[in-house]
Amino acid sequence: MLFAAVEQPIAQAAGSTMTAAAIFDMEALLSRVGGDRELMIDVIRLFLDDCPFVSRALRWQVEADNASALRAAAHALKGSAGSLSAMAVYDTASSLEQLAGENRLDAARPIWKRLLIDVDTFVAHIRPFDRAIIETRDLGRD
Repeated sequence: MLFAAVEQPIAQAAGSTMTAAAIFDMEALLSRVGGDRELMIDVIRLFLDDCPFVSRALRWQVEADNASALRAAAHALKGSAGSLSAMAVYDTASSLEQLAGENRLDAARPIWKRLLIDVDTFVAHIRPFDRAIIETRDLGRD
């Protein structure tokens, strides 16, 4: 039931809908971790734990007009998103990395804002996995 809920379409902030596959390819991630659902949940949990720090680092680099550090931060996020099969985040982070690498910070700012939306959408989409593991652990307490 949890997996079926996560595979449903999500409304984005702009009011349009994006299919679950465009946000998160759960089957690709599950394949990447050898079908181990517990490991998949652990990988998701690591991303959720790290996400606030990555978002802050991106913001600091945009505000500081530091193209080199912004490129590195976008590259790191792109790698994490790729590992998680977070398709929209991967694509947007890749665009941001390229623009920062070309020192085109004016063009990078709207992409950075789009990336924040994509990350928030992805996090909202995978949050049920985080809640599921917490609820499972809570059920084990007596």
